[in-house]
Amino acid sequence: MSQRRMYWEKAPDTNNGLVSNAMRRNRFDDIFHNFHFSNNNNLDNYDKYAKIRPLITMINTRFLMHAPHEEFHSIDESVVPYYGKHGCKQFIRGKPIRFGFKVWVGTLHLGYALWISPCQGKNTGLNQTDVGLGGSVILAYTNQIINHQPAPYHLVFDNFFTSVNHLEKLKSINIRATGTIRSNRIMKCPIDFKKMKKQPRGSSCSFVSNNAIFICCWRDNNIVCLASNTIGTDHISVANRWSTSEKKKSTDFTTKYCFCL
Repeated sequence: MSQRRMYWEKAPDTNNGLVSNAMRRNRFDDIFHNFHFSNNNNLDNYDKYAKIRPLITMINTRFLMHAPHEEFHSIDESVVPYYGKHGCKQFIRGKPIRFGFKVWVGTLHLGYALWISPCQGKNTGLNQTDVGLGGSVILAYTNQIINHQPAPYHLVFDNFFTSVNHLEKLKSINIRATGTIRSNRIMKCPIDFKKMKKQPRGSSCSFVSNNAIFICCWRDNNIVCLASNTIGTDHISVANRWSTSEKKKSTDFTTKYCFCL
């Protein structure tokens, strides 16, 4: 349910007999408001989520224990709605939920969450200088899943997380990864963006670095760049969408990317 109290409503589409018959709503609220997960006399002063850190650790353990295992994983940010006062509350413009706590989330392509990590700015502890904040989040998630079950994994993520150095680092630990990448992060890849903007929609070009990092750019509404340490031009296909203005289908490199994200 979107709201906790909906479990006790009388409406047949929201009422849950297992919950409402087990405990009265007001008693549940009293217990919920007095939850304590940590000893207040022994809190980590550098962790803004210290009071619920044991709960987060337990949830992540249970996620890994019970979620179905598969190859493809997606990492992105999510927002937990909150309108009160807290040092970690953020305003994120353009999001469906604009006020709340930003949380890094690792999921399966079926929607199961495997890992959550609340963002708390510079005290998050996820900021390796060689790969940046986004890459640090991916590496933290990677450590969680390979320690739980060493197996072939393919991670997908958006351009906030992707960099060439990051993809090389994942490749060195045998983790496959694919993600959109910002044009200022492709390093010395010889892509002429001014020339590509004049090309017809669907045009594309691709390059492979000396370290086997594949970068492909194509002309859509804007120039879209995608990088991978595992897939190449053999995954280019025709997109299942129709361009009304040009009366034709467009080239789409993101077959696996869109399938997993």
